[in-house]
Amino acid sequence: MSGEKAYETEEARGQDDPKLDAEGERNFRGAAGTAQVLAGERVELKYATKEVLRDAAAPRESSWQKLKRIARYVKGARRFVNCFRWQKASGVLKVHVDASHAGGVRTRKSTTCAIITIGHHIVLDLSATQSVVRLSSGEAEYA
Repeated sequence: MSGEKAYETEEARGQDDPKLDAEGERNFRGAAGTAQVLAGERVELKYATKEVLRDAAAPRESSWQKLKRIARYVKGARRFVNCFRWQKASGVLKVHVDASHAGGVRTRKSTTCAIITIGHHIVLDLSATQSVVRLSSGEAEYA
């Protein structure tokens, strides 16, 4: 997508990040649920949606900004088709895995991402926050 803008959270800038009011929380949770449904079909939304849903218990203004960023992306890239074309039977299962060391600004927790394919078909994709703070990138990769 051309013309992307970097987004820096209020936390990263060190400014006040107010909580949303009751109506704002309800709207946030509804929109975050919609993003979660979309992320089930669109691999590129998994990580961003995971990060937004981490804030669902107590959403803040920066949480709403992250969610609006996802909405702007989806609006600009509306059409997405999962196409499972016929392929010969493959006994090969490929697993592609990566981890980001201490990617969370607040928590310093790492994220693990994985895509499992059989031939050209994606059978599983995930993005998960590791439960323990890792001390090195090597430790995050092998956790």
